[in-house]
Amino acid sequence: MLLITSFFVALLLYAIHHGYKRPRTGPLEPDISTKRALWYIGTPESFLDPFRFISESMEWAKGSMFSFKVLSNTVVVLRGIPGRDAFLSKGLDFMTGYRLLNPQLVDITPVNEISGDETWTRFMAKFIQAGVLGKMYPTMVHDVSEILDTWGNCGEIDPFENIPEKSFQKMIFVLSVRVTTCREFSDNPKSIKRLMKIFDRMEAGSKPTSILFPWVPTPARIGRLLAGGELYKMINDVVQTRKTEGRHEDDPLQALIDKEFSLIDITRFIALMLFAAVNNTGNVLCWVMLYLETNPAWKARVQGEIDNFIQDNCPDSPDIPSFLATVSIDYLDKATSDLELSIHETLRMIFTGTFMRQNIGDDIFVSGRRIKHGTFLMFPTGDLHFNPTFYPNPDVFDPTIFTAQAIEARHRHGVTFLGWGASRHVCVGRRTALLMMKTTMVLIMSRFRTDLVDAKGTPVQQVPPALHNALFKVCSPAPEHRVQLRYRMVSVE
Repeated sequence: MLLITSFFVALLLYAIHHGYKRPRTGPLEPDISTKRALWYIGTPESFLDPFRFISESMEWAKGSMFSFKVLSNTVVVLRGIPGRDAFLSKGLDFMTGYRLLNPQLVDITPVNEISGDETWTRFMAKFIQAGVLGKMYPTMVHDVSEILDTWGNCGEIDPFENIPEKSFQKMIFVLSVRVTTCREFSDNPKSIKRLMKIFDRMEAGSKPTSILFPWVPTPARIGRLLAGGELYKMINDVVQTRKTEGRHEDDPLQALIDKEFSLIDITRFIALMLFAAVNNTGNVLCWVMLYLETNPAWKARVQGEIDNFIQDNCPDSPDIPSFLATVSIDYLDKATSDLELSIHETLRMIFTGTFMRQNIGDDIFVSGRRIKHGTFLMFPTGDLHFNPTFYPNPDVFDPTIFTAQAIEARHRHGVTFLGWGASRHVCVGRRTALLMMKTTMVLIMSRFRTDLVDAKGTPVQQVPPALHNALFKVCSPAPEHRVQLRYRMVSVE
């Protein structure tokens, strides 16, 4: 046994010593700066601490594009306006791109091709279009209102903490379940609680080893697979019950059944949609609240907008949720324009990671350099979101930069904002995410008066720094900088 162990240790040391060098082959022009790679693994820092790796590598490359390896795959990080234009060109696939470096998508994608000429994004768009959302909206208002009822008259809550009973995350999770799954789940509190636990276990199993050694049965991976199996069983029970009862519902699950998706693909599709909605929309909502609380002038504007919206429509009624459930989505949008500007500006401020694609088309050229078919591409959002040419004071929270006039003034620069995607890959869930956040904010700010405090109860004047520990999701504040949202019901002030 000692001899065998020594052999493998020696083999590993040899691989590290001789393998940690610049790849000698790959689909790159020789003048693209390349990070050194370890045999088989590639560039280990790229998945062990990806955000830090990309940030430090951008400094190392001094503003130029560079490349690194993930296993045998080449990833090129594009920079600046030429990089933006190439990244938004045709022939790039975003799902295969994200799957390479996002452990959450391993075992979830790809979903089998939808029949005909539909892509999965077009298919998804059908059941979150305005008419469908309009039908769901009264129930969505009720979902949020029920959770807010558990807050009581006053208290404190960490916006980012996943408290099952009353968290911001639960509000978005419940709404996401309603929009992307089925009535049997969204109407059943026990099913919601069970689904939240399933997704916690699936996320806990999203480790770098899922990328490096997808066949190794680590405890995290086993837990992830068991959670996926439990989700599969929940969906199967609903599908079989509907078949037995001859029942046909008007919801996303039924649309998947009607398309004759397999149960495995239905499970993958639902898991993917919930991950996308919860991991980003839930945290964005929390950051919107933090930015408003630390920018009093804008909080006053949004609070006034919401108060006017309520007073103009139900001045004598204490039942705000019942009123809100009757308004059209278009009317809500018109009445909350300052809130929408604040959401867009929050996205600009917090989206500091990267977008990812794979070149599945012809070779492309960026600044005279060839990037061949099959290469993976990254683009850092900060090259646009914090570019002083587009945003003169990029580190200052200023929602006015998203007024129609300001957007028109930037039009000559091309795409300058990636908060909702752009070009051929616009976020299909944009309208849904905005609706979720607006509904939640209107119900909170019409019911409570809020402020931000630290662990000692001292008012917080600045937005806490984010813990940048992931490339493809909106991160929360670092643990030592977590804050509390203190709230008090309007009627008991």
